[in-house]
Amino acid sequence: SLSVFVATGGYIHYNTKVLNEFTGRDESLDRQAEYERQFVQYEDANIPIVTKANALVDIYPEERRIEATAEVVVENKRDTPITRALVSIPRHTPEWHIDIPGAQVVEIIDEFNSAWLEFDEPMMPGEELAGSVSVVRDHAGFKDRGFDLMVAENGTFINNYELFPIFGFRGDLLISDRHERRKRDLPERPRANKLEDTSKYAQSFFGPGVGFIDFETTISTSADQIAIAPGYLQKEWVENDRRYFHYKMDAPMVAFYSFLSARHEVKRDEHNGVNIEVYYDPKHDWNVDIMIQSVKDSLDYFEAEFGPYQHKQMRIIEFPGYRSFAQSFANTVPYSEVIGFTADLRNSEDIDYVYYVTAHEVAHQWWGHQLGAADVQGSAILSESLSQYSAIMVLQKRYGENMIRKFLTYELDRYLRGRSSELLEEMPFMRSENQQYIHYRKGSVVMMSILDRLGEERLNAALEQLMTDFRFKSDPYPTTLDLQAALNAQATPEEQAFIADIFEQITLYDLKVDEVETAPLEEGYEVTITVSGAKYAADGQGMETEQPLEEWVDIGVFNSDPSILTDDSQVLYKAKHKIVSGENTITVTVAEKPLYVGVDPFVKLIDRDSGDNVKRL
Repeated sequence: SLSVFVATGGYIHYNTKVLNEFTGRDESLDRQAEYERQFVQYEDANIPIVTKANALVDIYPEERRIEATAEVVVENKRDTPITRALVSIPRHTPEWHIDIPGAQVVEIIDEFNSAWLEFDEPMMPGEELAGSVSVVRDHAGFKDRGFDLMVAENGTFINNYELFPIFGFRGDLLISDRHERRKRDLPERPRANKLEDTSKYAQSFFGPGVGFIDFETTISTSADQIAIAPGYLQKEWVENDRRYFHYKMDAPMVAFYSFLSARHEVKRDEHNGVNIEVYYDPKHDWNVDIMIQSVKDSLDYFEAEFGPYQHKQMRIIEFPGYRSFAQSFANTVPYSEVIGFTADLRNSEDIDYVYYVTAHEVAHQWWGHQLGAADVQGSAILSESLSQYSAIMVLQKRYGENMIRKFLTYELDRYLRGRSSELLEEMPFMRSENQQYIHYRKGSVVMMSILDRLGEERLNAALEQLMTDFRFKSDPYPTTLDLQAALNAQATPEEQAFIADIFEQITLYDLKVDEVETAPLEEGYEVTITVSGAKYAADGQGMETEQPLEEWVDIGVFNSDPSILTDDSQVLYKAKHKIVSGENTITVTVAEKPLYVGVDPFVKLIDRDSGDNVKRL
């Protein structure tokens, strides 16, 4: 009836416009622009750095509410005094408080979820202060957009930067779209600090003010849930129908941590002194063993090749499919149900992406948590591309080279699609500006192409040396210049030129099998292959210029489709041949009649169209 409609409309209005302010897209962008105008001048201002945190976190899942207090120690780590600091308040935080002796909040800017903290006396270089921050994260009414997906009735997952106030200007809140910036008369803004900007080498890619901290936490939750955070469980108890967990790290860790709570089952294992635990919904148990096996295989390979694992446990925790990613914190990996726990892996010919994603997240315990990166261009190469490579190697040891061909074909396709939809400018590999299609997709192919040139022993020796030089170091953090130098130390001059080509330029290849002739011999077949080759250098807008091609490239002859190889007997011939620009003729002899011939059949180069690299006879 009309009366019900009106009443319902009023109820919806109250929940979405009163309890939860509605903000349209243009209004939100306008607010971002105004935030930038008011505060960008403080982007490089000195801020207090948290060096110690002891968090008391009470999670109320049924009410979708968190009450939390963190006792912290902050330090002035730079050589200039701090008189005041900009503070950013997380969304969905109606109550918050900062208590640092000798400092007070002097201004609150609700429009931008920001505030100014002012010190009675300047905080001097090297000075430390103990204090606390408190928050209430609450869910009131319901929204028509901007839902709080981090606090759930069964499956809370939130990190410290989403829960607690943080010091400093928030560059991640700015408008990146050039068109929207121009509409609001905002100046051009680089996506990343220049690779050569040494003033940023002491700043972590995690963000300003993120270093290593001493950490412990006590979390309470509903009696039927398990609460988890980085660290080792010191004590567990039940009080007033609530369940408590006390975790503590035994060494400094990156100041990036998470809090989780859900009704979980736990499967436990142990591998070479490392406790492995997977926390999962009881209805989602079918991929748990795959995750555990991947953790074991990853620990074995990474410790052997890159150095010791810094922890005595590794935990994987399922969270709801409202969000679809996995993320690596110290010895703790929250993992979305939709990309792992409910994945259908029954087709054995498909890529086992549960095994792969698990290996990738374990790899971040080395690339990201042991070895950081300076906050300049290419930072994600050191964390993501090296984790991609590490996980691919574990995947290859378990499933063989055919699985890697499928994986690299997929990654190459995603890279080519990504660059075709680039809105600003594609950057060379070593200067990637947090462009996922570069540091994830292209990163996989680039690292495997370097593996193809240097071999596993020399490539891993380079990465181990990089790790040795920068393990747990923060002043300076490494850059892709250091990665390139480590690779060059293991490479011949010809290999160094190849590395420079794929690191410093946007290099594309166009290889194709044009013709194949076979002739029977008394024993076997003679195969004459005509291959056309070309090489291009592209600029950031995709304009290509042809370059001379002179490259050693795999030529393969097969008795079955190389995309579905099951064993080495199907590879009749595989060797590298020098391919130059234009037409190339190669003659080889094989023991049996070939059915497929390919140039770069295992996808070791960035080819504009890898679909014509293999020809069926």
